Amino acid sequence: MSTKSLPAPPTSSLAVVPATAAGASSAASGTSSVDALLALYTPGTSVWVPDDADGWRAATVHAVIRQSDAVTVKVVDDRGHDRSATCPLAKSLDDLPPLRNPPMLEGIEDLTNLSYLHEPAVLHNIRVRYAQHQIYTYSGIVLIAMNPFQKVALYTNDVVRAYSGKRRGELEPHLFAVAEDAFRGMVRDKKNQSIIVSGESGAGKTVSAKYIMRYFATADSGDGTHADGSDDFDAADLDDFNGATMSEVEQQVLATNPIMESFGNAKTTRNDNSSRFGKYIELLFNDHAKIIGARIRTYLLERSRVVFQPETERNYHVFYQLCAGAPAAERKSLGLHPYSYFSYLNQGGNGVVKGIDDAAEFEATQRALSTVGVSVSEQWQIFRLLAAILHLGNVQIIALRSDEAYIPDDDPALVMACKLLGVPATEFKKWLVKRQIVTRFERIVSGMTATLATVVRDSVAKFMYAGLFEWLVDKTNASLCPDEVVASFTSFIGVLDIYGFEHFKKNSFEQLCINYANERLQAEFNQHVFTLEQEEYVREEISWSFIDFYDNKPCLELIEGKLGILALLDEESRLPGGSDKALIGKLYSHFEKKHPNFGKPRFSNTSFIVHHFADHVEYEIDGFLDKNKDTVPDELLALLNASTFELLPDVLAAHKVNKPATPSGPARIDSMTGVRPKSLVHRQPTLGSVFKQSLTQLMDTIASTEVSYIRCIKSNSAKLPFQFEPQLVLAQLRACGVLETIRISTAGYPGRWTFSEFADRYYMLVPSTEWHGFTDIRALCTTLLHRTIPDEDKYQVGRTKIFFRAGQLAFLEKRRSARLHACATSIQRVVRGHLARKHFLALRKAAITIQRVVRGFLARTQAKHLRERRAATRIQALVRGHPRAAAAAWRGKIARRVAAQWRRVRAATRIQAAWRAGVARRVFAAHMRKIVLAQGCIRRYLAKKQLKQLKVEARSIAHIKEISYRFENKVIELTQSLAAKEKQARQLGEAARAADAQVKVWRDKWADAQAQMAKMTDRINELVVAAREVESLTAQTKGLTSQINAANEFLKAKDAELGAANDTIQKLKDELAKKIAQEKERERERELAPPPGLEWAQIHSLRQEVDALKQQLAEEREWRQDVAEMPSAAAAARDVDDEYFRRGPAPSNTAVAGPWRTAPAVAQAISHQRRFSSVDGWTPQMKAMITIDFDASRKGHNAAATPDATAAAAHEQLEFLLQDPALERELVDGIVRNAPIPRAASHDATRRQVVYPAHVVGVYVIQAWHHGLATAVSALVPRLCAAMEDRVRSAHFDDEVVGFWLANVLELDAILRSAQGTVSSSTRRGGASGPDRGILAQARRDVERVFAAIYFPWVRALRKRIAKYVVPSVIEYQALPGFISKTAAVGAASLFRANVVGGSGARWTVDQLLDVVEKVWSTLQYYYVDAAVVDQTIAQLMAVVGVQGFNHLIMRKHFATWKRGMQVQYNVARVREWCMQHGQAAAAKHLDRLAQAAKVLQLTKASPSNVDVYVDDLLDVCDQLTPTQVAKLMAIYTVSEFETPLAPDVVRAVADRAVRSKRAGEGGETLLLAVPPDNDTSWYVRPEPRRVMALEAWIPPPDGAHEDGEGEDEDDEEVVDADEVPRVARLLQCVQTMAATASGNGGV
Repeated sequence: MSTKSLPAPPTSSLAVVPATAAGASSAASGTSSVDALLALYTPGTSVWVPDDADGWRAATVHAVIRQSDAVTVKVVDDRGHDRSATCPLAKSLDDLPPLRNPPMLEGIEDLTNLSYLHEPAVLHNIRVRYAQHQIYTYSGIVLIAMNPFQKVALYTNDVVRAYSGKRRGELEPHLFAVAEDAFRGMVRDKKNQSIIVSGESGAGKTVSAKYIMRYFATADSGDGTHADGSDDFDAADLDDFNGATMSEVEQQVLATNPIMESFGNAKTTRNDNSSRFGKYIELLFNDHAKIIGARIRTYLLERSRVVFQPETERNYHVFYQLCAGAPAAERKSLGLHPYSYFSYLNQGGNGVVKGIDDAAEFEATQRALSTVGVSVSEQWQIFRLLAAILHLGNVQIIALRSDEAYIPDDDPALVMACKLLGVPATEFKKWLVKRQIVTRFERIVSGMTATLATVVRDSVAKFMYAGLFEWLVDKTNASLCPDEVVASFTSFIGVLDIYGFEHFKKNSFEQLCINYANERLQAEFNQHVFTLEQEEYVREEISWSFIDFYDNKPCLELIEGKLGILALLDEESRLPGGSDKALIGKLYSHFEKKHPNFGKPRFSNTSFIVHHFADHVEYEIDGFLDKNKDTVPDELLALLNASTFELLPDVLAAHKVNKPATPSGPARIDSMTGVRPKSLVHRQPTLGSVFKQSLTQLMDTIASTEVSYIRCIKSNSAKLPFQFEPQLVLAQLRACGVLETIRISTAGYPGRWTFSEFADRYYMLVPSTEWHGFTDIRALCTTLLHRTIPDEDKYQVGRTKIFFRAGQLAFLEKRRSARLHACATSIQRVVRGHLARKHFLALRKAAITIQRVVRGFLARTQAKHLRERRAATRIQALVRGHPRAAAAAWRGKIARRVAAQWRRVRAATRIQAAWRAGVARRVFAAHMRKIVLAQGCIRRYLAKKQLKQLKVEARSIAHIKEISYRFENKVIELTQSLAAKEKQARQLGEAARAADAQVKVWRDKWADAQAQMAKMTDRINELVVAAREVESLTAQTKGLTSQINAANEFLKAKDAELGAANDTIQKLKDELAKKIAQEKERERERELAPPPGLEWAQIHSLRQEVDALKQQLAEEREWRQDVAEMPSAAAAARDVDDEYFRRGPAPSNTAVAGPWRTAPAVAQAISHQRRFSSVDGWTPQMKAMITIDFDASRKGHNAAATPDATAAAAHEQLEFLLQDPALERELVDGIVRNAPIPRAASHDATRRQVVYPAHVVGVYVIQAWHHGLATAVSALVPRLCAAMEDRVRSAHFDDEVVGFWLANVLELDAILRSAQGTVSSSTRRGGASGPDRGILAQARRDVERVFAAIYFPWVRALRKRIAKYVVPSVIEYQALPGFISKTAAVGAASLFRANVVGGSGARWTVDQLLDVVEKVWSTLQYYYVDAAVVDQTIAQLMAVVGVQGFNHLIMRKHFATWKRGMQVQYNVARVREWCMQHGQAAAAKHLDRLAQAAKVLQLTKASPSNVDVYVDDLLDVCDQLTPTQVAKLMAIYTVSEFETPLAPDVVRAVADRAVRSKRAGEGGETLLLAVPPDNDTSWYVRPEPRRVMALEAWIPPPDGAHEDGEGEDEDDEEVVDADEVPRVARLLQCVQTMAATASGNGGV
């Protein structure tokens, strides 16, 4: 039942399934029985009844009265008014009240999922969602967009990223979902797309189209964040837009919006920024789906607005912008004044729009024009033409007495207009007031009336502005779509921003064109919806028949047919005497009572009615011909084309209508009508024909694309935020075709559920005992349907879905409610029976107890009475029989009376004493009570004060968090205690096995050490034998020495040197003895306490020392043989020197002491000054950088040599090594490229084993700098850094490789910084100078660069790795078994799935997420990475968890439940606990928003007594959330079954608070948390490098050898040649020798 009649659908030849607007007969479609239909209208059923104010109002069926010929349904509406509806049985029962959907279906996202799909259901669902600030709703393929009339946080770049890549339906309805669906269709199906945005003025079409274009540009660029952080885009943002990520074409595409708005939008009574034209923008994409260009088509610009505006409306924005924003010089040259000065701008009475700064908009328009390629000179030419139009409107046309038009020659407006247009003022004035008629023999010039002259003036202004608009569009297209783009684009997405259906009090030619366009679009829409509906049925393989839909083809034939309205209009426009009156007569004669879509008003002969699909519209014929022709006289047109103003001819050439006609003969031509004899007429295109042709091209384009529809709805006429006018919305729903879509859907199977959704919802309709008998979910669903819906025509089972007729879901909901009610009744019956039995047994027990007590009392009373009677009888017998006994009894009685009196006196005395004591105690107690009362008052005052303080603390975040965390930790401890104990037991067992293995390893090492010691003992014994041979040689040497001294004085000097050699040999023997003693002592110590192992370096050192001794002995023998042959000292010196240079510098691990080293010539050669040496200038801090500990063997050996000679030799060898290119190759290849990396899984590594590359490189850099090799350092350090980066990249950023090199890079940076600080202090003291002081700084910059190249890409990879775990493990994973949520979302568990399918959980659990984080953390800890870097890395991972989890939770309506909140809170608590256990408190703060969002879902649902206080407390507790986020969570909150819904007052209060925070600029508009871009490194804070006091000159052992001596060949006694020792090792040994010598001489 409808409040407004709609045109009936035409008869179709296809099989028809009845469809009704009310939906009642749809529920009974295919059923001939009226009883089946009336069964739905049982008392208590919710229905809808019409209402004049609200459209429809909820009501409840009170009674159904069935008569013989009619049915009457009596209802009570929600206001308590009784109403009734009567429907004859002979009809289709369409007048029965429409049934209301169950509460489960209220506020759903897609209208087609409603069980009863009719007008009131659609209106109510949209109203409910709009009240929840959900402005978007799906209706099949249509997106309904309600205008909120305020800024909403739904279009930020975070929301763009949230919808990017998501399928339609995954997130809430949104513009971006439609845009993404179109983009996916273009990429996937390789088919062009179109998005049609329609609606009436003020509904939000332009803004919607703008946001769609922005989505494509932003999503295509990958970022699109404004530099100023703003969310809305306009031309002013172009300069600040992030051009680094958005291409120039994308910026140009967005810049078209402010241009089109300035030149094509105006303020109207309905909308402050109303589009007065239609546009179709094609975004052109290449093969890679990147925007490479765009094309714009415009339709039906409202030309009349240039010269006339109704009251309170404005002209086009650009005129007001020009008047307000033009600079002073240009303002003067263009003759500009305030807008009120110009006739074309002041007609509306108000030229200022609240909230719009025209001057700022003018600057924005200029920037946008520059962006699309319009130069500054061209811009001012445009503004010059606009100024000319304004001055033209101020030209005063005066009517003379003869009624002829007259313009004064000195009219300033005319002079300025002609000056700006570049035309002669006299000629222009002449043809404004005159017209020329050309006949066969002459030209006749006649005057025009003032009215006609004004029309000509206005026609020129409209013609020039329309041409300027077309020229601007062509200019923009030439910039956005050059020839190379046309040749290279492969697909496009078109966005159509078209005016909606219009129906005013007075409708004219513009409304006919607009409604004609909507008829064409509606026809395409109907066909598209019908096709999709049939394709869905075919794809699901269900049986179906053709369904009927409203076909508006007759209406289109009426308008665009060969003899249609437009054709008759064009024909009348070309006739010389054509008029509006003649046109209306032709329309009446052709169509009145002959066409079903045409009508004639009863009381008018100047209007006609067209029956459109949306409504019946009455059009006034006045002005039809003039608006269709929009003629400019040829004389004026020729004058304007001859203008000196270079832009004007181009503008006129761009005009699509009324191009100048060239006469082909001397036929008579009227300049106003442009008509000549039919045979010679050159038909000029009219506005109607041009519009029809462009509309046909548009429809052809749309027909070749996949189409998406967006229907914009204006919520209220007053443009108030979130105000809903039902009647206004209803009218727009009818006009935009949404109800027609519903009609098509209702005719078929509107309800569509997947098998899993259906089973999760209705599994209880099948007994649980039968669940195990089904093999799959489809079988259960089929059985369930057969048992609940006997009529198989009511549903169809497809391949993946179940299709239902209208009303069947409501029927199932009713069965489900009945089933749940029956189950609840059974439970209540059992519980109530148990309670009744318990109560009965208690009553029975009490009754028995009372009976027992009463019976006992009666028995005791009767027994007492019997005893007293028996006693009295005995007394009487005694008294009567014995007088003496009576007297004795009397005396006894008197005595007893006296005794009793005495006892009474004594008792009275005691009582008095007790009473007096009691009085005294009462007085004392009264005093005590007063004292206690006073104390209580004071304590109560203090307690109240403390209570207030505790309440304040209770509201504080810290206190709430403490309580929350305490309970959460308690839950975690209880749930994990068993797992922890099992894990502890496993760890203890593994530790025991590891200990046993370690003991075995140490035993093997001890045995190897013993074997090595035995070998060393044998070697030492051999050395003793060698020493004895030395003694014999010494004796022979003495004899030879005496002979040489007697023969030559030179030999005497050699004898002295021989004595020195003997002394040296003696020292060596002493040293050997000491060595033997030390080795024996060490052997005894090892026997007492086994050492951890013999160092390989010590063994190697001993071998080198023995080899050195052997070499010295051999050299001594050779020298003694050659010394006799030496002719002179010069020859000896030359030979020794040649030997030195031939052999090269001896390595530091070879003994440098020897007799030949003390020769005078050699000593002189060694002691010469080296030009690169700066060791004498070392500061103590420099020497402290190279501090090496020597073992005992090396100390003893070096002690035998002269310290100065040893240092000099090491220094010389160091200098030689530093200049050796092979050393650089070893550093790059050996230390970096092939450096062994300790693995965490194999063994534990010491810090020395991890950072040895950094120390080796640090030694080289410092030594090379000290030796003046700045060039080598500057060349080698970048090579080393590049090698490090290559090593990491070749390992694909493996965690362990990254951790190893991060530690080395940070260590190297610390070494260089420490050395740089030492050099700086030395420089200040004058210890160093020259340009090489910046070498270390440059090296540090290289190191920092390689750190960034390694660390930041690795963190980005970690973010991506952790991102895939967040939603499944934190949001979807349900760890608490008692709070499983039965949603239809992925990972939802249900009782049915647990029994039939076996359950389905999330892909990952929170434990797996923590395993990933734990692995990263342990890797960084293993490689000794700086703690600050570790903290920041974990913080980034937690930020991903918090941001992505929060954004996912707030965008998924089916996750907004109480149970889901419990699960999320538990999962977040698990992650937070891990952070606290690992000292990552700062990282845990990133989870606060997600935790607070979970708390919002667990709110108390009862209505609070004070809403404002409740909201304040809520926002205080959720201090990390903005009011918009809280309002969003409450708006999407889904009420579970048997759960109290949220109080509407609370929802409204939070929404109002969000609006107030936005207006106050408090940043409350943020909805989604910002996701930092990949290239963002602002979060990183460089840690302070640690102070390195000493370098460790250590490198790993060669392959097959280890630090503990493992793997060394025991039989290898071969002496290693000096050339085979790696140069890096020799470098370190030289530095060790130099540092030890400097320390021994008193250095540091």
